[in-house]
Amino acid sequence: LEKYLTDLYRLKTRSLFDGVAVHPYSTTPRRAIDAVADVRDLMKKFKDRSKPIYMTEVGWASAGQKTPLTVKPKTQAKYVRQIYNLAAALR
Repeated sequence: LEKYLTDLYRLKTRSLFDGVAVHPYSTTPRRAIDAVADVRDLMKKFKDRSKPIYMTEVGWASAGQKTPLTVKPKTQAKYVRQIYNLAAALR
């Protein structure tokens, strides 16, 4: 996302979008929030501080093929609560 967003800003398209959607899939809630913060820092670099960021997808699997995002159901529930609590606190 960061390269894509940087390219959009360099092409002077800032006025063509009203917000930025982020899917910060990560191994922990903290890392997901850090990814959103990285996007905000990039937006600040291009003087686009006030535009909203929408965290439109986030989550962890609890079944299926094992990946770094696969956790036990109790951990999944804990992470979902944490991500929304962190996002609300940092809003």
